[in-house]
Amino acid sequence: MVTEILESSFEKITQFLTTFKSILEIYWRNKQFDPAILTDLKLMNPIDGVSNTIRLFNYHHDLFQRKLPSIAPIGLVSLNCESVRSKIQSTPKDYINQLEKEIPDVIRQRNDESKKWLETRIKELEINIYTVEDFVEQQSYYNFTNEHFQNVRDNIDMYTQTYNVMNEFTMKVKKEDSESLKESVVAITKLNGLI
Repeated sequence: MVTEILESSFEKITQFLTTFKSILEIYWRNKQFDPAILTDLKLMNPIDGVSNTIRLFNYHHDLFQRKLPSIAPIGLVSLNCESVRSKIQSTPKDYINQLEKEIPDVIRQRNDESKKWLETRIKELEINIYTVEDFVEQQSYYNFTNEHFQNVRDNIDMYTQTYNVMNEFTMKVKKEDSESLKESVVAITKLNGLI
């Protein structure tokens, strides 16, 4: 009978350690996370990256709530896991909060650059032509704008999609950031009419 109790205890310990090991591995991987990766311009599809990362952190939060015990009865011993649980359980939500702070800052900065570029191009293309030199100068503005317009348009579209993903996950986007992005969309429409 003592052997059966010991075997049962060791099975419970092994089961607990296996579960705890996988959670600690997820926790460690999350600690390696760098939010700057999600805003890297070299990403193939940054919108999916942001969306999938938020979903993964939400899943990890739920997993930690379900799998991390406060007290673990592992056979003959009962472990108090409350301090470990509180430290580990909050990390996925902490990373989501970090994304909620950092992504809008990056998008705001990039949108401001794009909006400035659009406004400059609009001014250049709206110059009145009086001489041949004016025509040649405006033609060079036109060619330059035409060459780079699609990239700027794609970037503004990506910023809009990023804010949509953030709204989908009820992450905060400042009103002034949304309005600035709308101004960029209006500028794109206006510039598109000029080229």
